[in-house]
Order: sequence, then structure tokens, then C-alpha cells
Amino acid sequence: MRTLLIPVWVLFIGIALITLYFSPIGKSFLASPCYSDGAATDEAIADCTLILGADNKSDSARAAALVRRAELYRAEGQIADAYDDLYYAARLTDERQVRLQMVDVAIEGQGYSRARNTLSDLIISDTNDLEARYKRALVHARFLDKLDEAKVDLDFVLKAEPENAEALALSGLVSERLMLDALALERYEAALAIAPNNELATERAVVLREELADSREKASVFAGVGGREIPSIRLGLARGLRFLSLGDTERALDDMNQIVAIEPYHFEALFTRIKIYDLMGEYDGVIAAAAPFFATVESRAERYIRYAREKPDDAKLVVSRAYLMLGNAYQQTGQAEQAERAWGQGIQHWGRDAVFFWQLRLQAAGLFEFEPSGNGTPLLWSGLGTCAQSPSC
Repeated sequence: MRTLLIPVWVLFIGIALITLYFSPIGKSFLASPCYSDGAATDEAIADCTLILGADNKSDSARAAALVRRAELYRAEGQIADAYDDLYYAARLTDERQVRLQMVDVAIEGQGYSRARNTLSDLIISDTNDLEARYKRALVHARFLDKLDEAKVDLDFVLKAEPENAEALALSGLVSERLMLDALALERYEAALAIAPNNELATERAVVLREELADSREKASVFAGVGGREIPSIRLGLARGLRFLSLGDTERALDDMNQIVAIEPYHFEALFTRIKIYDLMGEYDGVIAAAAPFFATVESRAERYIRYAREKPDDAKLVVSRAYLMLGNAYQQTGQAEQAERAWGQGIQHWGRDAVFFWQLRLQAAGLFEFEPSGNGTPLLWSGLGTCAQSPSC
């Protein structure tokens, strides 16, 4: 009869595994309803809560339990509770995926500013995070109606990935909503050339082709009024904007230049020149065109004063948009310090979301600190700041 000899170390491992299984830790991880797909939701949530209340859990274990409980809350439609759990999980771990889950949950709960601010923290941490930049552009364009802000991120993404079909289609939507139909159609068609089944590009391209054909036919007579010379400043401005909508940036720019030659401090024409160069992707032109525009604002020229008196909110909006485009131009040409300065000046006008300008400054300066203040106020470092990422922010 042969005797079966079991090594002592095997016995010790077996005893340890049995002990672990029946211990509180083992029940939490080896047989925990929190992590079991077959457990009832209420039971799973209660077990996750039990795990979080234990004293012997590491930060990573707590973060895992919080993320799991957030998934369970989300499945039950308890979006606010799910977001709070992910927020606290993000404080315990550096995992990027947790923050991306925060974004999805925030959007589901219509917390669009929360989503934008979380994405901004990711971008400040890694300015080349193209996924976060695209998602922030999506939030700005679809939910916050901040088209210029969306364009800043889309310009960055498309410079790095010119054949990103999703970014091209979203850029088309932004352009269309800015009433730049020809540019929008160009972006939609570029997206379809790469991804023929892109739903957004497919749907909008069909509509725009018809609308542009009709618009160009009607505009042919209007465009010929006065030949190349503008008939008057008022009609020249209207005609130039019409050219811009139809994609004729050369004629649009020519009309704006003619207006500025007649009236050097024409606020709207000076701004439109910046906008045209920005749309053309000629960032050196943006920088050059910005100088006389801001000189007009700083000197408080009569045209600007009248515009600001009649439309104070619009005036702030136009000036802050100009700073947004100027900062973007500096970013696109690798001049981070100047970009930070331009976006910093944009904060002073409060015509756009000041928090976003703070976030852009942090991106340009390369600063990042994920530390909520708890009261929703900006945190400041060396004169810079970002929206505090508290659950209520």
C-alpha cells in the first residue's frame, strides 16, 4: 500500500485559502454579492456598502467597490448616487477610466457642466488626450450650445488625426450651427469618405447639398451687386457674411477688408476677419487680424462704444470669442505661453463661461491638481484655476 505524501507548503496554502473563503475579506471578494452578476441588485448594493464600511480595505479595494456600486445605482436609475460614488472612487485611484465613467453618468443625468469639467481635468493632466478633447467638444456642441469652445478641441483633434470621422462629422455640425453651410458640407463629406455609415454626416449632407444649391442660385444676383467693390458699408457687411456662409472665404475677406479700409475701427468687420482666418485654419492670419480688433476695443473707439451700449451682452460675447480664437491660434502654432495669456484676458470679459477659460489656461500652462475644494469655487495656483470637482460642482 502506497502512502500519499502531500508537501507541507501545499497544506498551508490549502488551509489559507479555506480560511480566506470563510473570512470577511473572502466573503467580500470571493463570494461577494457586490461582484456577483447573479445577485439581486438590492443585495449587491448592500454588500458593496458593507465592504466600504470595513476597516481593513485598501484604497484600491474601496475604489473598486464604489465603481461597482455606481454601476448598480446606474442600472436602477439612481444617477446622482452613481455619480457621487464615481466621484469618491476617482479620489482613491488615478484610473482614467473612472473619470470617463463619471462623464457618461453626468451626461445621463444632464449634468453637462460636470461632464465638461471632468473632461477638462483629464485634458489638463494630458493635453494630448484626444478622446477627452473629442468628448468635451461633443458636450459643448450638443448640450451646452458653446460652438466656439467645441471648435477649439475639434481643431486640436483634427490636427492630430485628420481622418477622424467622428470628429469631422461633429465639426460639420458645429460649422452648420454657426451658419457656415459650405464648410459644414465639406466636413460631412470628408467624414463619409472615411466612414460611409456615419449617421450624422449621412443625414445632414443630404439636406445641405439641396440647401446650398438653392442658396447659391439665389445668391448669384446678390453677389454681383456692385461688382467686387462693396456698394456701402452696411451692404458690404451683409454681403461678406453671405459669402462666408456659402464658403467663399476669399470674397468674404475681401469685403471685410474693404470695410476696414473705409472705417478702420469697424468693430464687426474687424471681428469677422478674425473669424474668417480661424475658419480657414490660417492661424497666423488670426494673430495678425486680432491686433487691430483689440486695439479698437482698448481705445474704446466710437463704433465699439455704440455697439457695447446698444448690445452690452453681445459685445462681451464677441470680445471673449475673439480671445478664444486668438488663444486657439497660439495653441495651434505652438505658442503655449501666449495662448495662456490670451485665454487669461478672455476671463476678464465674462462673455463666455469663465470656468472654461480657466481650464484652457491650465492646459496651456501644463498645470493639474485634482483636489476638490468642496464648495464649487475655482482653485487657484499661480493665478490660474479650474472648477472644483466636488459632487455639487
